[in-house]
Formats: sequence, C-alpha cells, structure tokens
Amino acid sequence: MSNFDLPRRGSSPYLALNALNNMGGEATVQAIMKVRNWQGREKPFQDEVISRLTRCLLVDVLGDMCVITNAGRKYLGVKVEEAGGFVGEPAGPRYMPAKTELNRSKHFPPRPLRPGADEYRSIPSVMAGQRVAFR
Repeated sequence: MSNFDLPRRGSSPYLALNALNNMGGEATVQAIMKVRNWQGREKPFQDEVISRLTRCLLVDVLGDMCVITNAGRKYLGVKVEEAGGFVGEPAGPRYMPAKTELNRSKHFPPRPLRPGADEYRSIPSVMAGQRVAFR
C-alpha cells in the first residue's frame, strides 16, 4: 500500500490507532470514542475513522471489537516480533539410481509398414546441385 493511502500523523484515524494501541491492541468502538473524546455519533466515527483504518489494513474489526494488526503496530513505530520461518534441514545430495542396462524385452520390434511406404527413399534428393541418396 502506498504512503498516501495511510492516515497522516495527527489526523483522527492516526490518533484513534494510537489510542487503540495504548489500550492494549483491542477495544470496542465506543471505548475508542471515549478515549478520543469524540464529539458526535458512532456511525460517523466508524465511517471516517474505523473504516479508513480497516481499508489501510491497520485494524481488523471482529464483531464489535477493533483489533490492531502487525501492520498497524509497524506504522506506529512499535517493534513487532515477526514469526520466524520454518528452518528445515539442508538438502542432501541428489539421488541417482543405480545405472542399469536397457531392458530390450520391453521394447517392441518395428511395426510392419504398408506396401509402398518406403518408395520415397528411392527418389534421389538434390543438395547443392548434386544428387544425394537417402540415408
């Protein structure tokens, strides 16, 4: 997400995000409104502040609870412990099966061709002005 989509520092969404972080990372919309001393109704607060934070993926809304995400904590400058990836064993040597001789019993002899199928072989070819027999 580009920087111009994120809330500016000092704006209502930024201050609400900061308040949510200071409240422990999760709170109801009414609790955030009370901490921010929002003068107005809940619907405009949700439309202007909470939905903006949700669009920027800084807050998740789970029912009536708002939960700050790791992206929100990073945006505020709070250190986030990133989960370590799976550290597996290094790859071993490549497996090479033992070399075996070709099993000729699995191969079929050439199929019989229809009469006249090899007649093109008797037609001489011309390469660089010289006739060349079929190989």
